[in-house]
Amino acid sequence: MTHFDLLTSPLEGRNLIEASAGTGKTYTIAGLYLRLLLEKHLSVDQILVVTFTVAATEELRGRIRQRIRQALAAFAGQENNDKFLAGLVKKVGNSRLSLTLLNDALYCLDEAAVFTIHGFCQRVLQDKAFECSLLFDTELISDQSALVQDVVDDFWRIHICQASEMFISFLKTKKLTPESLASFVSSSLAKPNLRIIPECDELTPPRELEEATIKVFDQLRTIWPKQRDQVAELLSAGQELNRKQYSPNSISHLIEEMDQCLATGNPFACYENKKRDKLEKFCSSSLNKAVKKGGQPPQNQVFILTEKLFSCLSKLETAYKQQLVALKRRLLAFVRQELDKRKKERNIRSFDDLLSSLQAALERDQGKSLAKEIREKYRAALIDEFQDTDPIQYAIFKAIYPDQESILFLIGDPKQAIYSFRGADIFAYLEAAKNVEARYTLGTSWRSSPGLIKAVNSLFSSRNNPFIFHEIPFYPVDPPPEEEGGGARGGLTFGGQPDSEPLQIWFLSGDDHSGTISREDAEKKLTEAVASEIIRLLKAGQVGEALIEGRPVACGDIAVLVRTNQQASRLQEALRKRNIPSVLYSSESLFASREAADLLQVMTAVAEPNQEEKIRAALVTELIGKSGNELARLIEDTTAWGEVLDEFRLYHELWLRPRQGFMIMAAALMARRGIKSRLLAYPDGERRLTNLLHCLEVLHQMALENGFGIDGLLKWFARQINERPEKEEYQIRLETDELAVKLVTIHRSKGLEYPIVFCPYTWYTYGGRQDGEDKPAFFHDPENGWQPTLVLNPQDQERAKSLAEQEALAENLRLLYVALTRAKYRCYLAWGKIKATEASALAYLFHAGKDDDGSDPIKATVARISSLDERSMLDELNSLAQKAHKTIRVCPLPAPSSESYQAPALQVEKLSCRTFSGTIANDWRIASFSSLVSGKEEEHWDRPGRDESHDLPPSGIQKNDREIESLDQALLSASDFPAGAKAGTCLHEILEHLDFSEKNSESNHHIISERLSFHGFDQTLAPSVSSLLDRVLATPLIEGRPDFTLSALSSSERLEEMDFYFPLERITCRGLGEIFSTWGGSELIREFGSLLEKLDQHSPGHVPWAGEDKSFAIRGLLKGYIDLVFRFDGRYFLVDYKSNYLGPRLEDYSPAALAEVMKREYYILQYHIYTLALHKYLAQRIQNYSYQKYFGGVFYIFLRGMNPVWGPRFGVYQDRPPEALINALNHYLCGYKAEREEWND
Repeated sequence: MTHFDLLTSPLEGRNLIEASAGTGKTYTIAGLYLRLLLEKHLSVDQILVVTFTVAATEELRGRIRQRIRQALAAFAGQENNDKFLAGLVKKVGNSRLSLTLLNDALYCLDEAAVFTIHGFCQRVLQDKAFECSLLFDTELISDQSALVQDVVDDFWRIHICQASEMFISFLKTKKLTPESLASFVSSSLAKPNLRIIPECDELTPPRELEEATIKVFDQLRTIWPKQRDQVAELLSAGQELNRKQYSPNSISHLIEEMDQCLATGNPFACYENKKRDKLEKFCSSSLNKAVKKGGQPPQNQVFILTEKLFSCLSKLETAYKQQLVALKRRLLAFVRQELDKRKKERNIRSFDDLLSSLQAALERDQGKSLAKEIREKYRAALIDEFQDTDPIQYAIFKAIYPDQESILFLIGDPKQAIYSFRGADIFAYLEAAKNVEARYTLGTSWRSSPGLIKAVNSLFSSRNNPFIFHEIPFYPVDPPPEEEGGGARGGLTFGGQPDSEPLQIWFLSGDDHSGTISREDAEKKLTEAVASEIIRLLKAGQVGEALIEGRPVACGDIAVLVRTNQQASRLQEALRKRNIPSVLYSSESLFASREAADLLQVMTAVAEPNQEEKIRAALVTELIGKSGNELARLIEDTTAWGEVLDEFRLYHELWLRPRQGFMIMAAALMARRGIKSRLLAYPDGERRLTNLLHCLEVLHQMALENGFGIDGLLKWFARQINERPEKEEYQIRLETDELAVKLVTIHRSKGLEYPIVFCPYTWYTYGGRQDGEDKPAFFHDPENGWQPTLVLNPQDQERAKSLAEQEALAENLRLLYVALTRAKYRCYLAWGKIKATEASALAYLFHAGKDDDGSDPIKATVARISSLDERSMLDELNSLAQKAHKTIRVCPLPAPSSESYQAPALQVEKLSCRTFSGTIANDWRIASFSSLVSGKEEEHWDRPGRDESHDLPPSGIQKNDREIESLDQALLSASDFPAGAKAGTCLHEILEHLDFSEKNSESNHHIISERLSFHGFDQTLAPSVSSLLDRVLATPLIEGRPDFTLSALSSSERLEEMDFYFPLERITCRGLGEIFSTWGGSELIREFGSLLEKLDQHSPGHVPWAGEDKSFAIRGLLKGYIDLVFRFDGRYFLVDYKSNYLGPRLEDYSPAALAEVMKREYYILQYHIYTLALHKYLAQRIQNYSYQKYFGGVFYIFLRGMNPVWGPRFGVYQDRPPEALINALNHYLCGYKAEREEWND
């Protein structure tokens, strides 16, 4: 394969670059990006870069940005040691044009087309929705598992709930449930071209066999009570039976098993896995085999009928297996069809649908024109991690870039294709490799030390087909030249000498005469050995013996790679016992943690504080930590126990608070019970606390997003703990950072590197034979173009099993390659004659034997391993080490030590405070009207509909009988709704969502009811609120214009809660007062200006941001929310809703009364700010805008005082500020320096 030259390789056609581990794949992509910018003069939005995770897109974008900056420096003439950049400067030549292109690229890099594959498809489908025949407003769901489960549940009800009881019992023996079937279906949905074998879908139940079985079963049930004691006697006292098989002590248990089985009334209950072995002992054939030589077996009709029953059940099981195969075929077809139908009905699609939709669009009649449009937009494409592609993804890029006229680079490494469980398909990569014009390889490894590179090369070169398939060859890589720094970079040294044997292979000796060791014993020994070796390395580092790049080996330099979360947990426990800090990089579900289970127990107690048994259960969780004795003493102390019950009732009340009640409750509980300090006292305290806080965060988010109350949140949490979903946001988080040994699964380690790596469990065999006889076999059929194939009855398909096992071995080999190539300086492997590992990746590589003889590689390996004893296996390993020029060391498994790690004492640097000599501007802030008039900065003032409520004190609400008789009944009903800020917020939110034009509509009533409940008001207030708002909407806002009402406004003429920001220059009370006094259009406004000018700290109702000397001021940004902006007769008006309760009399809402309120509460300042904001907004959006022509005015509507009977004379404050005043305010607030004469312009 041709070596890829980043500087000179042609930028044309379709290219495949195989980038082995550590060979600089990201560096190559960034270099290609630079060349496309400079040589092809492409812009950043014309270069498509696709990778497979969101994190990878961010890394690529960052690396590209960094590379462009480095190129800018190089083209500007700055000295650099980068050979590629130096060559590029020399090659391109035109530095002026190059600088322009690079500067433009850097400036526009946020527009760069760097996507995940799903992000790319989503962008195309959005841009070309019409061409792709898609709806524009389709909702994208990240997880379709719930929908799949619903479809499977329906299938179960249709086809299985109606089946016979025996068939359901058979399904039970196979552990088939709706959930397991949903899991089976989900793994097949992403493979639209999946072939299913055998091709049968006959679901006819075997009625005759079932009837025959039931008949025999009934006969056995009939005679059993009569023969039971005799059977027990025959089995217990018979001297002819082998007592190892029929021990006297076991007979009573056998009799009880038969009792229970027959009592079920279901023949298949006798055939369940655990019962079958026991009940078979009642069969005549079993008794015949257990008779001693020359003896006669016991005789009884029960034994004969049991033999017949088991014969019938065996035949029935065979028939049921065939029926199950047909059932699964039909299930897959049903789910595909029904899932697509339901998605269309709900107008939703999943991430996988993004790919299939784009592929389908490209395959239609208009697909070529669509592909051309995409190709013209993205004139070049760089596809990263292409080994993780699948047939759909490859079909998309093949359609868009179909020939050598395209510029397409596919970058990946088939040796690192390890994500088949996510749908990645290595055979799609191999198909793509056949259809490119040029294939390259990156031949220099920049990650590992030269010795480790040589060791890995030797290991994978020991076989002609180290990755099973000859289409995936192994090309040895070279270390970089010494003058370029090399992969060693100082390296790992022991006693001042470089580590000459960087690949360490531990050999486990067997425990019995055959030299074999069980997998369980091997794992236990290796766990202890790894912990001991880590301590040895760390102690050697502490005394200066083991150094990495001149510094001591530390915990953060070491990683242990595992296959399963359970292995990682066991290792972490072993490290914890030795005081070695470690961090678990795991994909394990948060909901599988003990903290989640404990938290659910505590939440259950809080939800039902009157259930004392639940509170007792909560107290003994590790979160609260009461022991049994402490709990007993607490319960005996009536006073103390009463306080605990009161405490949980308080938590319950806190949880009932709207919106953020759960988090308030959780914070109170953690603080009062000292949960944080309790958990941190455990050896794994950081892990426990991280899990708990993660749980609280997830629960808080779900409560907010879904509006869950106590019951809803509890049910959701319990379901997650039961199902343990594997979504990325639910994976446990890191509890600490770089100062610990890293425990990582191999899958998660891909793309990372560590100085020292342990791979103690790579001898495990996963997939293939380990999956069980009845599990469907999945493979790619080489005789049918590598078509994905699923065999539902692999026990009858030897070829299918063999091919599936080969693919499993191939992936295990790729995982081994990934694990070994994470190490920079040293790597540890373990091997030995371990039971059930004959088909493992290490067995295949270490003990090649005769290679490529055309036989099944797994059978050949198994046969080879079986023929070797422990000494022969060691000899072959030593031979491999010799061929690797002694870069591999084979040694016995080190004996475990009981030593513990003592971390070196931290060198505490003596710190002293620096003296601050600068100045901090404390007058810059984001202000709002509410914060201006209150002098406080609180969150709720910056949200819409949160104006502070200024109602009369409670005494002003009291009304005697005489007053009530004199009031208008409409005004009285308006006062029935509670006063206060909470009520005001509720009314604001109702008006925000209400349909003004629909009186008494069902949707409006629902909004009122829902908002009242949300804010904790009784539903009996709903009629009063509805009546109040009906009057508000029907009241004319201008005298003489009965049509000028809010109810006349359509939704297209309204804009609710318009938010705004504009810059705020340094302002003072005196300055504002001068503006209003000078330019006010009415006596009220000029009086308000005088009020502002006279303010100081001692005057009542002062504005707190004005100091005594008027020199203190604020500046920054001014923000706010306008309750309503609407258009009427071509002019724009603003409305602010005021829910203030001003009094019980109509006169309390008169123009004079409202004017006084407007002045006293500074609402005059508020609406002038709002007018200025709307004036600026309209000026930017309306061509030839003028204030006089388009701005209509201001309405402050006091909801409780409005009624269409008296119109705008009461409850409505109206004004239209002079344009000169708004211009003057604009210049003053926004910092424009101009003479007053100019303000009228």
